[in-house]
Amino acid sequence: MPICMALILLQGKGVFRFAKMAVAVRAGVARLEREGRVVRHGGDHDVFKHPARPGRIVVPRHRLLSIGVARAIAKSAGWLA
Repeated sequence: MPICMALILLQGKGVFRFAKMAVAVRAGVARLEREGRVVRHGGDHDVFKHPARPGRIVVPRHRLLSIGVARAIAKSAGWLA
């Protein structure tokens, strides 16, 4: 499965293009585990906590995440400035 998948929807007489990006969740989860975060499985979400760093990261248990959710996870993990 690719990391990013673009879905283009065409609608109406004219061409209306709506591009939606989705990110595979496995890549982010693998990176969180490589960084040493410990996972706790909840109902619909996985909660990652690092033993030395404060805070926790909640990852929904879906195959694909919207780009906004993926960005929020990356920001809370410290991957983005």
